[in-house]
Amino acid sequence: MQGNSANWEQLISEQAMSGETIEAYCASRGVNHYTFKKRKYAIVRKPQERADEFIEIGHRVSVLTIKLKNGRVLEVGSGFNDSEVQRLIRLLESC
Repeated sequence: MQGNSANWEQLISEQAMSGETIEAYCASRGVNHYTFKKRKYAIVRKPQERADEFIEIGHRVSVLTIKLKNGRVLEVGSGFNDSEVQRLIRLLESC
């Protein structure tokens, strides 16, 4: 798949919200999963330019406090599901 950065960002966001593995998501859409991972890595590696994107946490903490754009605070305990937290943040910030 060829496309601009916005198209890849859309695919990456959709995959994260789908709950599917990268491999399953890409297979169902005819996207090479190696290319997908490469694009995802390139986009996520720009946190200073993309403050509104999600970044992977290098280690687990017992409680993670997330301050949302709309002033709400979300505290997540250990063992949380990353994709579910991302979906929850998007939902809370859209309210």
